[in-house]
Amino acid sequence: AAVCDTISLYLQIIQIREERMIKFSEIPYSRPDMEEVKAEIQKITEAFKASATYEEARDLFVRKDALERHLESVSTVAQIRHSIDTRDEFYEKEVLFWNKAFPELQEYFQIWTEALLTSPFRSELESEFGDVVFLNAEIELRTFDPSIIPLLQEENDLTMEYEKLLA
Repeated sequence: AAVCDTISLYLQIIQIREERMIKFSEIPYSRPDMEEVKAEIQKITEAFKASATYEEARDLFVRKDALERHLESVSTVAQIRHSIDTRDEFYEKEVLFWNKAFPELQEYFQIWTEALLTSPFRSELESEFGDVVFLNAEIELRTFDPSIIPLLQEENDLTMEYEKLLA
């Protein structure tokens, strides 16, 4: 439920941006519950695999994309606010959170990607959304393995430390 609220909030932000330009300081930030996000990705993936029509598959594709864009947007807000003031403890903790969360989420998105690439509706999705989506998905499958999650998390933390040194 909270993830659906999060997707709704993201779509509202997009609508507000289209209606008027908002200041960066007005963009809301709230940390999503990662267990709910993981459950939502699993739910979308399973429903996508079971899609009986292209319309169902397309709707789930768009829903997953909105969720992923929201997560990227929220984490970017935290990163930018942290880079503005690297002494801000709240956003430092948020960036540390995202440093751990995104590598963990990759495993769930990997399962989605496998479902996408084997979908019986792949040709229709490629026609509507372009083949680059599928080329990128194939690359993602070859470049990720759950065993590297701790290394990705460490890389994120080291990158943050380096950015703090530069600041």
